[in-house]
Order: sequence, then C-alpha cells, then structure tokens
Amino acid sequence: MWIFKDYFPARGGSCSGASEPATFYNFLAYNNLKGFELTNGGAIQTVNFTLLDNSEAGLEFTKVAGPWGHRGPLVKDCLVVGHSDVSGNTSACTQGGLVAPMSTGLTVSNTAFVNFDAPSCAALRSCSFCRQRQGGYSTKFEKTQFVNSPNRAAFKWEHESVLVDLDGTLTGFPGGSILPSNPNLPKRHCFPSSNASLGDVPGSICDGNVRFRRMSWNKASPPSLIYKDALLTNEAGTSYIPWKSMRITHSKGWMATVIVGQNYTFHFQDAPPIINISYSGKFYEFEDRDYVWLSHPMRQQPDRVAIAGGRAITAINISNGIPPGENVSNGEWYYNNRSKELTYIVSGKGSAGLADRGIDLKVV
Repeated sequence: MWIFKDYFPARGGSCSGASEPATFYNFLAYNNLKGFELTNGGAIQTVNFTLLDNSEAGLEFTKVAGPWGHRGPLVKDCLVVGHSDVSGNTSACTQGGLVAPMSTGLTVSNTAFVNFDAPSCAALRSCSFCRQRQGGYSTKFEKTQFVNSPNRAAFKWEHESVLVDLDGTLTGFPGGSILPSNPNLPKRHCFPSSNASLGDVPGSICDGNVRFRRMSWNKASPPSLIYKDALLTNEAGTSYIPWKSMRITHSKGWMATVIVGQNYTFHFQDAPPIINISYSGKFYEFEDRDYVWLSHPMRQQPDRVAIAGGRAITAINISNGIPPGENVSNGEWYYNNRSKELTYIVSGKGSAGLADRGIDLKVV
C-alpha cells in the first residue's frame, strides 16, 4: 500500500477542516519492496497490519503531521516480520521493520517485531529519505514487543533521530530513548547498545532522566562562520555539528539534538572568541518545564544583545553563576566578566502545551 503524494484527512472532508484520523484496518503485505508507505500525510493510522518478508521496509513514513498519540499519526496492533518460514530464506530479511519519518508526531503502539536477526536488517530505522545529516526528530513507542529480534535499531549518523520509550517496553526505561551515540550523552544515564548499532554509527540507550529536543539554526554572521563545524560542549564532551546546505529546516545551516536541562558551550571550530555574532534558529517541542542554556565565548563584554527577536538591551553583568533554569524565562541572558561568556536560556516556560521557541541572536 502506497499513499502518494499528499493525504491530510480533515473533518467533513473539507480542506479547511480540523485534522481527523483516517484509519486503515486489517492489511496483509507479503514479499513486496515495502509493505506500507506514506509519502506525506496527516493523522494516518495503520491498525492490525501484518507485514512479512518485505525487502526494504515493513512500514515507512516519510512525512507526517498531527498531534501526538491516538488522535494523530499512529501504528497500532501491527505485526512486522523480518523473515518467515513462508519465504524459507533466512538470509533475506526486511532492512527496516519500521522506518520513522523525517518529521515529528508518529506514535507506535502495541506493535511486535519478529525475526530481525540477520546482519542486513533492523527492526527500527529512522529519517526516511533523509539526506546526509538531516533529521533530529522523535518517534514515540509504547507496548513494544521484540521476538527473536536482537537487531533493534540502526542509525546512519549522529543526531539522526530519537526513539522515545513511553512505558519501558522499548529500552527497559520508562521515558528512555534509543538514539545514535554522540559525545554529549552523559555516561551515568546513557550506555552503548550493540542491539542499536547495526548502522553506520553506533547507537545508545538512555534512561528516563535524559530527554532530547531538536535544535536547528542558520544565517550565522560573521560570514567566516559559514561552512565551519559548530561545537556543542557539555559536561560529557563535545559534539561536532557539520554545516550542510540541505536541511529539512534552516537550509545552509546546522542541526543537533540537545539534552533538556543542560548547559552547552557553543562555538565554531577554529573560530576565535568574537564580539559581533548573530544567527537564527529554532528549538522544537519544548514543554513548560524544558530549558537549555547556551554559552558563547566572547572577546569582551558586548554592548547590546537581542536573543529572541526583541529589542536589543544593554548588557547585564552577572559574575556569580547562572540561576536555576526554572526561575528564568525564555530569552533571558547573562554575561560573566571572569569567563567572558555570554549565556542565554531557551525555555518552554509559560507554554500551555508543546511549543517551538525561535531564536534570533544578535550580539554587538
């Protein structure tokens, strides 16, 4: 089954109507290139599908849009088999049981993955049809089952995606995650996983104490910053984020998955501390309790700073440390005379639900 090119079901069938699920039931796909594929759609739901011995994918979603959960894009009560006795060929196995989208919003509920045990196959892959270093989006799982499937996940590059475990059946940790390994992962909460290392980069499992959000940005100035790797350093290590011309959002820019509650030192490779810096970006799906600190090394105290597109204001000299993130609002910033660092916060404080936070940094 291939849903192509765009399908956004709406209440009453009107193009201006509110989003409404379109549910497909009781489908069997055997020995195809892909069992089910959605190119671009809204709240498309697959319920009670059986997909076995397909070559490239059991289910593949390229782009979805809609709310999280059972009123949005959904895979429910499905059986995905990498190889079966029907085909009698154990060396041939579905490359990706589920290929997650290059977007956010897909929930996978009560789905079983069986016989993903051959070298070429993994139960879960990510970022359908993504170009190199694109992605960063989350897919959520609950009531997940693996039968004879040690090959849980495969990733193509760092920061490609986050597979979120709602109830502990995916990772063993309620609220945990499977994601491609990167140097920012805290060792006390994340560990390498051979079951998630079937792709070009190894994978890790993180417990429920670590949550991730997507960050993407471009339009960096001075122009000498363009093409350079961005370096994000936290207490665990430094992640190198390459500049890429083709991005899902923020083309000719950078993208990373950042950890909620962390303080990152943010600079560019081989670039000295500078005073006049600017860029535009966005942090995605912040809850009211979410925040991230970003610190830029400065050559000297700036004269004027604007963070979130607001009016530039005179610098504040804060030399005694950064206050707790729960006590400050989105876009507040601080300058430390001793370390010569400008630090600002991205916060979801005050949001009623999930909110994207835009950043338009200008420092002079």
